[in-house]
Amino acid sequence: MRPSLKIEIWNLLSELGRTKSLAQAAERLDMDLPAASRLVSSLEKELGVEILDRKRKPAQIVTKSLELFSEADRIARQYQRLLKTAESIKHQDTIKPKRILKVSLPANIDRSAYLNAFSNFERKHSGLRVEVLIDAGEDGLLNGAADVAYFGYRPTKEGIAWIPAGHNVTFLMASRSYLRRNGTPQSVQELRNHTLLLRNSSNRSFSRRLENRDAVFEIESDEKVHFEDAYSCRTHLIAGEGISVDLVPSFVADELMRGDIVPVLPGWHRRPWEICVCRRDSDHSPLVSEMADLIVENFKKHTVDSWMFWYRYFSIPLESVVLPAVD
Repeated sequence: MRPSLKIEIWNLLSELGRTKSLAQAAERLDMDLPAASRLVSSLEKELGVEILDRKRKPAQIVTKSLELFSEADRIARQYQRLLKTAESIKHQDTIKPKRILKVSLPANIDRSAYLNAFSNFERKHSGLRVEVLIDAGEDGLLNGAADVAYFGYRPTKEGIAWIPAGHNVTFLMASRSYLRRNGTPQSVQELRNHTLLLRNSSNRSFSRRLENRDAVFEIESDEKVHFEDAYSCRTHLIAGEGISVDLVPSFVADELMRGDIVPVLPGWHRRPWEICVCRRDSDHSPLVSEMADLIVENFKKHTVDSWMFWYRYFSIPLESVVLPAVD
């Protein structure tokens, strides 16, 4: 047996002992749920002890593993004391940042994985502070409000260099309370009889197109469609007021794990949309390029893994998603 040397595993186990919920523990640590699940699995293999009973939905703590949590908490607290001591030594004199790097992220994503990566980036580059903005847009990038921007679309304005990161994928979701009151649609055509929750049409990645392998369905009428920002969509989804079309599952990870929210018409999903990480074409700073590469790396590691995790979790065929070719 080789005990894990990764402190994040012990932090996660400590929070899991407090919350008794993997989703809540991951949220408290700003960690995406699939990554947290993989960490616990790796620790189970290393220790040879089952920590979570994954046969139950959501996964439950195995009773005989409870004594592990107090030891994990002791390790986590000791590490935090070590960090505070180190910070005290490091910052005996107030040091102003030598440079501020401004990064724009969209509102409709789980930002936890990126914020952790940005903290590590700051530690790697002494005197650097990373500031996060929300949806600065192409104009914000060009006028210097942001140095690096994550867009859910391909930029069109001149003066912007971009890196294709991949595609975002969602699935239709509704609360059990909504389905009890309104019935569960059995075909995509029956969506015409249901209230649909969509991101605002002003969003550059907006689409009315639903896909399932080669099959296509267009949401034509606005009569029963509510166009809202991501957080309003989430609120109304949880309240049982409609079927979400393009909300990323990480926004309601806890509700999905509990079974309060479930997939609707598995296999049907909003058309995947392209993700691009951008900078000004005239900005050749190595820091900016490194940050752009970091965001691309985190998107591929966390976002792609996240939607695939949920598809596998609910046994939705991955083959139902056909990603557009990147030219």
